[in-house]
Amino acid sequence: MINYLQAAANRGQNFSNATGGFKNAAGASLPTKRSGWAAASGATAQMGSQPTSAPYIITVTATSVISTATQFTLFFANGTLNGGSGTFTSGNWSPVSGITVSSAIANTTYQQLLVQSQLKPFVIGKTMLIATGTNYITQITTPINFSETYADGRQNFLPLIFVYDQYQQITSQTTNVMQYTIDGNAGLQFTQQPTGGATSTTTIYLYPLLSIDTTGALNGQAVVNQYGAPAYSGN
Repeated sequence: MINYLQAAANRGQNFSNATGGFKNAAGASLPTKRSGWAAASGATAQMGSQPTSAPYIITVTATSVISTATQFTLFFANGTLNGGSGTFTSGNWSPVSGITVSSAIANTTYQQLLVQSQLKPFVIGKTMLIATGTNYITQITTPINFSETYADGRQNFLPLIFVYDQYQQITSQTTNVMQYTIDGNAGLQFTQQPTGGATSTTTIYLYPLLSIDTTGALNGQAVVNQYGAPAYSGN
């Protein structure tokens, strides 16, 4: 790992931890683990040259009556994939009875996304919620807690507050533009609202700002993939 970081530094990349400003409940700094921004060649990317940010899309479906608010953690691959809560069926995850978490992108699964987050962590620049069914307004305005949990017991928390787009008259969609890093130790504490006896669906769009792919080091390329900053409005 030391050799890898040194090699990356020699190609002009800057690795750093906290950018400051984020505090957990204990008052400690919450690391965002943001890396230097570089194009595929390792050179500093020019404005407008980055590829368009395409989202990861997760669907949370409540298929039966959920009578009370139910919380579970999305991602946190190091725990979920190693004896954690819930069960997997054909790549879909059921954290509790009656709720299914899946990928909305063809030919991919939620389980595949979890594995990828362990090997190729990414920074999210915009998170968008779209919901249908009973209590959908509460569903898309309830904060989601970003959390980090480590094997030594350390934990960090950051609430993601979702707001309506002031430029659009859409009541079933909210957005958050806080930046956070998803890796094997990070998760999103999601709350499923009561369904009132009907099927409820929440679609979560996660727009990356950058991702790490260490295989780039095998052929002398950059390990940081940068994307154009996702716009606040629209998809």
